[in-house]
Amino acid sequence: MRKWVSPKAVEENFTSNQNVANSISGCFSVYCMVSGDGKGKFTGNKYFNQDVNFYGRRIYHDGQQHGKPCARGSSLDTKTNNYYEYNKKSGLGKIETLGSQESNGYIPVTWTSTDINGTGEYTHYGYAINDQPNKPNHS
Repeated sequence: MRKWVSPKAVEENFTSNQNVANSISGCFSVYCMVSGDGKGKFTGNKYFNQDVNFYGRRIYHDGQQHGKPCARGSSLDTKTNNYYEYNKKSGLGKIETLGSQESNGYIPVTWTSTDINGTGEYTHYGYAINDQPNKPNHS
């Protein structure tokens, strides 16, 4: 004979640490500010020829021309390290958060990528937004 036990949920609260606070994990769209507003609006092709300060960090220029794929949102999966610019797979370098998530859901970040067509390495800065905000622990 089995004894019936009422189902129950247990909630665990995790405290943040420096490693979690300085990185993002999951599926995100990232929007570059070199050729856009950092939130999806394309403002024109631009060469990243001058260093900028962004959220207290100096972002060093790459001398590369950034275009619409950077500004309009690239797909980033930090678990698989897959990075797509307008459905074109590219190589992702490192991504780093520069501040806390803002009330609109955007997280200031900087990242690097390598074009698979051999045009070189790109340095980006702008914002990341979680593609599935209602699933914070998805993989």
